[in-house]
Amino acid sequence: MKVIQIATESSYCTIKEYKRRSGMSEKTIRRRIKDGRIPIMRKQKPAELTLINLTKLAQMASED
Repeated sequence: MKVIQIATESSYCTIKEYKRRSGMSEKTIRRRIKDGRIPIMRKQKPAELTLINLTKLAQMASED
């Protein structure tokens, strides 16, 4: 079993912050969230801020 450690400042970030970090457009990010390629924290209410799950994203990337 391979162990990979990835350090991040936090486990979640907003779409705006992910856009800044990745250079992707907001439209592309939202499309990838919709089709499951970018994982998010589950919302309790529709009006809550969408937060990207960076820990899960790193895990998904390590599995490729």
